[in-house]
Amino acid sequence: MGKKRNSSFELLRIICMILIIASHYSVHGGYGTFELGDLSPGVTYIQILSLFGRLACSVFVMISGFYMVDSINVKHYRKIVPVIAQLVFYSVLFCAVVYACDSSLITLKSLIKSFFSIIWGNWYVVNYIILFLMIPAINQMINNLSRKNFTILIVVLFFVWSIIPTFTKAWSFSEIDFFVVTYLLGAYIKKYIHGKVNYKNIWNLILSLFFGVSLVLSTLVIDFVARSLNSETIFSYATYLKEFNSVLALPCAVFIFLFFSRISFESDVINYISKSTLGIYLIHDNFLFRVIIWERIFPNIDYVNNPYIHSVIKIFVVFAVCLIIDIIRRETIEKIFVKWFNKNCDGWVEKIKTISKKIKPRGVYSEKNEKN
Repeated sequence: MGKKRNSSFELLRIICMILIIASHYSVHGGYGTFELGDLSPGVTYIQILSLFGRLACSVFVMISGFYMVDSINVKHYRKIVPVIAQLVFYSVLFCAVVYACDSSLITLKSLIKSFFSIIWGNWYVVNYIILFLMIPAINQMINNLSRKNFTILIVVLFFVWSIIPTFTKAWSFSEIDFFVVTYLLGAYIKKYIHGKVNYKNIWNLILSLFFGVSLVLSTLVIDFVARSLNSETIFSYATYLKEFNSVLALPCAVFIFLFFSRISFESDVINYISKSTLGIYLIHDNFLFRVIIWERIFPNIDYVNNPYIHSVIKIFVVFAVCLIIDIIRRETIEKIFVKWFNKNCDGWVEKIKTISKKIKPRGVYSEKNEKN
């Protein structure tokens, strides 16, 4: 019998997806840019909802680093091609759905983005695909590093990528940098902390709560100071520390990840739901369909002063509806596609390798040429 997958990380994926949907309720809610005059308890609540989405994305990448750091000889194309297919499928499907709902949202630019989603699609998935292509090289580098040198690398990255930019904004980084750094964090935890460092898991929970609460307090304090000083400039920094690399969001993500890494249980239901987290992401964050979700169906802006019940209901309804849609895709189209792809993909790869070996570029230096 095969070993069952630990459900702790699968539960973490589900929690993180709910946090991402909550964040999108805020950032894609059609509110525009809040000004100091808009500040109210409802607006502060909406600001707080936005704080944990990017942190949750960090956790997702750490999970990938944790599971994939030891995958040296894995046929990665068997995993990444279905992800690409899923991205393209939902991009085209919801372009058609949005056209049926509100054709005014469809432009030539949106059509190009939808049909060429491998380039202009969901930012997270596109960058994840790029990371996936880099994983064999990254893993080889990791496995050639001593523990001391890997530790030095992590410490240097924390200062250069997190501490200095948070306090000085001296420089900024791209999204692929975020993927590489958080992948390395997940890999480091797998190689040198998980099952190797003995301490009580309660500390991971306490520290994750500490940084999470500190993140919320940072927004509350900035709002209070901005109102006291009547400063729009200070108010514009209310959610500044939610960024991937901030000194509060990054440690919070790490300690949440560490907490769940030390829990072990099995649940077929959680594992089944977790398989749809990527689909839920692609559906609700489709750049066209999210306008319908957040601005046309019970528009968020109508509840800006009293968003509490509305936000909770809408976040969980979006999660549930997207889950149902993706389960239908998984049980129908995906099963057919994966069966067909797995049957043929290895043969295609071997043909490509055979053809590439027969190609001999001109002008290549060789010992034989030198003798002649």
